[in-house]
Amino acid sequence: MTGCNWDQERAMELYRRLVRAYSPSAEEFVAWKLRLEQSSPFEILVGIVLSQNTSDKNAFAAMERLRKLLGDVTPEAILRVGTSALEEAVRPAGMHRQRARTLVALAKFVYQHRGWLEELRSIDVEEARRYLMRIPGIGPKTADVFLLMYLGKATFPVDTHIARISARLGIVRKGARYEEIRSRYLELLPRDPELLARLHVLLITHGRRVCRARNPRCNECPLRDLCCSPA
Repeated sequence: MTGCNWDQERAMELYRRLVRAYSPSAEEFVAWKLRLEQSSPFEILVGIVLSQNTSDKNAFAAMERLRKLLGDVTPEAILRVGTSALEEAVRPAGMHRQRARTLVALAKFVYQHRGWLEELRSIDVEEARRYLMRIPGIGPKTADVFLLMYLGKATFPVDTHIARISARLGIVRKGARYEEIRSRYLELLPRDPELLARLHVLLITHGRRVCRARNPRCNECPLRDLCCSPA
């Protein structure tokens, strides 16, 4: 395959090659691991907040400290503890003051909206995104990860790895913003939540291991002939 004309067939070839190339582990992804542990929906949202703009390793460390502080990670437990203790618990994830504020806002929202999860299940994905983004500190990526990975709604979270890879492959223009990248994948792929979730994880794995921001390993890349701008 040559050129940069992406269509559904080419996008599915991308997916198939990544499936063959990688077998990522849940230990590398906070939301995936928490779901396998049968954590509460609220705890999964907390984990996603802790994973934003940091490594999953740091997010796991912050989650473990938060669990030691709170016992059960619930809205009530977060609202009971002092802000300084909450900030100290999430410090390994970085931006600890901002994250603590977001967790307090999230806890207040869920405490005040007891039917939040049922409401999210009952509405379409775009409305569900808007619902979650009403919470201070919850942006599109946090909303999309939760809706896809926990509720199985057809959306596509975009992180820095996915944005970089998408531009290099020519799927989107260089400098494309979050919503443009998300919309492009939803145009190119079936609205199958399982496929979208798997591709999300596979692209991040590819970005971590091969298509790195610096010194990409182009000679090892399973997508070499699909790529419009290697390196």
